[in-house]
Amino acid sequence: MVLQSIVDPPKNIRYDIGQCQISLGNISDGIKQLHELAEEGYQLAQVKLVPLLVHENESLVDWPKVEQWMKTASQSENVPIKGSAHYYLGHMYAYKLVQEPRDGESIAHLETAHAMGYEHSTYLLANLYEFGELTDKNIERAIELYKSLKGQDYSLSWGKLGVIYANRECESETEQSKNDQLALSHLTEALRLGKFPNPEEDKGMREEIEQLSYLVALNLAKMHVCESGGLDCDSSKIYTYLEHAAKAPEDDRGRSEILVALGAKCFKKRLECTENLDKARKAWEGAIELHNAQGWFNLGVLTLKKPEPTTLDVMDAIAYWRESLRMGFEEARVPFEKLVAGAMSLIENKPVAESSDLTQQESEDLGQKTRRLDAELKGLKGTKQVKWRKLRGLMGNCIEINGGSLKPGKGSGRVVTFGVNKFGYHHPHGRKENSFSGGRLRSLREAMEFQSD
Repeated sequence: MVLQSIVDPPKNIRYDIGQCQISLGNISDGIKQLHELAEEGYQLAQVKLVPLLVHENESLVDWPKVEQWMKTASQSENVPIKGSAHYYLGHMYAYKLVQEPRDGESIAHLETAHAMGYEHSTYLLANLYEFGELTDKNIERAIELYKSLKGQDYSLSWGKLGVIYANRECESETEQSKNDQLALSHLTEALRLGKFPNPEEDKGMREEIEQLSYLVALNLAKMHVCESGGLDCDSSKIYTYLEHAAKAPEDDRGRSEILVALGAKCFKKRLECTENLDKARKAWEGAIELHNAQGWFNLGVLTLKKPEPTTLDVMDAIAYWRESLRMGFEEARVPFEKLVAGAMSLIENKPVAESSDLTQQESEDLGQKTRRLDAELKGLKGTKQVKWRKLRGLMGNCIEINGGSLKPGKGSGRVVTFGVNKFGYHHPHGRKENSFSGGRLRSLREAMEFQSD
């Protein structure tokens, strides 16, 4: 009997050997050992083998066979084995890893595993209730489940609860205030957990927490814009959170919508401080870089809201709204058509000033203005964007002073006319650094120098 045990060790010893091989880095031999035990019906090996197989190569997992193993293991009297089996069955059915759909069975298996204290099941079940997948949407049930998490999934629960609270609307102001405070505390803690990992968390958990932290940062930025939870609309903090959220490219739309809202908030406060106009422009230009059509429209509105918009400003606004329409923002259609009709009528009927019609005083005033423009042109400094804005402003002033006109050309071109003289320059399509190329700046500068000569 002793010799037989040495030649053919008990299944529990073979299981321990397999686990030891895995812990020492000999994963393939360890999986092979556990797989042999699983085929022999050893249930502990069956439930421990599933995550190892998924981690190695999920596409090669024989899910129908795993389903058979888990159905048998779900009848075990061993509570941890039984709970694990119900979780894997619920997981397989939820993600349709077997051919025959069993949506209803998925929730039942996950509820059973949750009742037995299997936390991975609790987290998955909360997700399904949160988004209404395979069952009716039940936010309160999702909150209850997330709150019950204590183990590794505890870190994830902070972010999940924070996002739910941040997007929940309450009936009374008192309830909303309490809810916003809960959102703020949970989101702040979740972001901290995302930045400072727990050494006990496995790689998969670490990645999931990091991914969730991007959504957390996005919601914190949103709370600042909406001034929820006692927060101020602090632009610097908003951009810090958006920079963190930018690590998840799929959230471009969410970031662009927050930038549009931030710009609108700054624009409404423009009378309180002139800097708010620059903040609004910066926010909407950021939204444009994320391909947001409303950003283009709002930038056009901002351009027209100048105290004395020039003809050039009007043409810029037309270009912005045209781009907004091209990207599908239909709210821009009516104001765009009205602006185009009004601008073309103004340009076609505007008289060109003749020097012979000017009085001596008017001629002197005009000369002083022209010389001042010329001095400003020679003293331009700053980044490409700053230079472009200054040059564009000078061009508008030049047209107003000299009675010129400006019309759209082909593509990004603009045609400026002063009497019989015509010249053009190229207007950048976007707001990124590469749009403000040296060539585009040079074309506008040459146009200005041609007129000043």
